[in-house]
Amino acid sequence: MFENLLDSKNETATFLCYIGLVPFVGLSLLLWLPFDLPFNIKASVLDAFLLYSAIMITFLGGIHWGLALSLRYAPPLQLVFSMIPALFAWMGFLLPAFMGVLILIGCYGTQLFFDRELYQQSWFVKLRTKTSIVVAVCLLAVLVHVVFR
Repeated sequence: MFENLLDSKNETATFLCYIGLVPFVGLSLLLWLPFDLPFNIKASVLDAFLLYSAIMITFLGGIHWGLALSLRYAPPLQLVFSMIPALFAWMGFLLPAFMGVLILIGCYGTQLFFDRELYQQSWFVKLRTKTSIVVAVCLLAVLVHVVFR
């Protein structure tokens, strides 16, 4: 059914990355609604945003795990590096929102730095840079919300 929807691996990855931004944008915008949501949903929205952010940075770390396992001679540090985002994301989710968002900002920035250094595929680096900018704006919007509201 979907075999002709997207013609290449690059198009599929690009499409999925942009779809993956919807929860970041949607949840961060919900926090900034000028009125209260019923049933104290804003607290749940913040938790959902932090959880989704933690899941996605874990997924990005998993890219390094998969790449390392696909190589015949992968440096062991690449496997170690692939686990670090998950551990920091977990801590960020468990800590108070202010600290959690700061940790997640650091995770996404560090992940982007390493991805830009490691991957030679220009389409992937461009995609990661664009999506990381959107995620950074959303994380900063949530940080400002946590601090000032």
